[in-house]
Amino acid sequence: MKKNKRSDYQKESDRVFIANLLVKCFVIREIARQLNEKNKIEGRGYTLSFQQVHSDIKLIYAEWKEQKMEFIDSKMEHETAKLDKIESECWEAWERSKEGKRKTVIEGGEIVAGQMSGGSLKEREIETTFGDTKFLDIIQKCMDRRAALLGLNAPMKILAGLENSISGMTREEIEKEIAEWKPRN
Repeated sequence: MKKNKRSDYQKESDRVFIANLLVKCFVIREIARQLNEKNKIEGRGYTLSFQQVHSDIKLIYAEWKEQKMEFIDSKMEHETAKLDKIESECWEAWERSKEGKRKTVIEGGEIVAGQMSGGSLKEREIETTFGDTKFLDIIQKCMDRRAALLGLNAPMKILAGLENSISGMTREEIEKEIAEWKPRN
């Protein structure tokens, strides 16, 4: 069988056609049949074996995987930037919430734009406050979400699984398991 050389344009065109059939769940032999039929109608002068179509499919899958990883990376950066912004705002709000609140009571007048208008000052004090803990709750949620996004919780899941698997073992059984354990290379 004569080996045909496809131009880069032809390879790309064939792969676009193959990808469109892949997402419709066509099998390799049917994809090859339809592609060869299309190329014959277009006068391309070559046919592809189902093995070549399979090779093209592997390249398509690799490209899709790379695109997915790039998308995930950019989405993760975007999401962590939003979390950083929320957390920063909450830290500022937390600090402001710890500042004393001014309490002013006047008789026969009002306070407009921080100034007393008419009446007389009856009472003025600064209330102490320990801060609004709802900001700390939001900060904690941001930290938890960031850890989940970045996969920082995975070691904890592994440790929890290990703890569950050894919880019914005696000390001697655990020591024997440790002694027999060999690290994987």
